[in-house]
Amino acid sequence: MDIRDRFVQKNVEDHLDRRIQRTRDLLHQALISLMIEKGYEVITVQDIIDRANVGRSTFYAHYVGKQDLLLSGLKNLSKHLLVHQRAALAQRGNFREKGFGFSLAFFEHVHSHRDVYHAMVGRTSSSSITFRHISPCRPPSFQA
Repeated sequence: MDIRDRFVQKNVEDHLDRRIQRTRDLLHQALISLMIEKGYEVITVQDIIDRANVGRSTFYAHYVGKQDLLLSGLKNLSKHLLVHQRAALAQRGNFREKGFGFSLAFFEHVHSHRDVYHAMVGRTSSSSITFRHISPCRPPSFQA
């Protein structure tokens, strides 16, 4: 394989990765907007694919079901918080400052997505979403 072939292959892979990411983003946005509107428990895969304007086979190519889609989003949040936690722990200062330094990122995220969090724990959704889905996605330092 010459350098031109490798360049073409790399561009094709990048393009596919962007398409995959765009599809996943659409599915996550659809789930979030539906959670805000009607609560997690009553949402169906059909609702999600209709909102995201993707086919059922496309949905199942990426996720096993709506719970898998939700867990994927929560795992992404966990990774984001872990990066902030590690950065905070690398800072100078006492343990209290370092240990809770990442919490600003978490609270900023909660504030900017408060409608989603309200949908997750509010009246229109089952409280089981909080413990059943969020618990496995906590950063390691939060594990009981």
